[in-house]
Amino acid sequence: QDVSANMVKTAQDILYGLLGDFVNNVSSLLFGVLLTLLYTLFWLCSPVPMDSSIDVMFRKYIMFKTLACFGYGVCVGLLL
Repeated sequence: QDVSANMVKTAQDILYGLLGDFVNNVSSLLFGVLLTLLYTLFWLCSPVPMDSSIDVMFRKYIMFKTLACFGYGVCVGLLL
């Protein structure tokens, strides 16, 4: 009976540890998303004036950066 109680205790400890790590990672992710959304919202409310060529270059950079990060995420997800 001591062995089964010890196994249950060990399983609970592992489960609580994994659950705690998961909650920590999700909360960090949500905080990062919140900060990004706030930054984007404030930037959209009062954008910095720029030349049209700089605007086009900036938009291309954001698009390529987004595609590169998405591709990297997909590759890492497939490897895991």
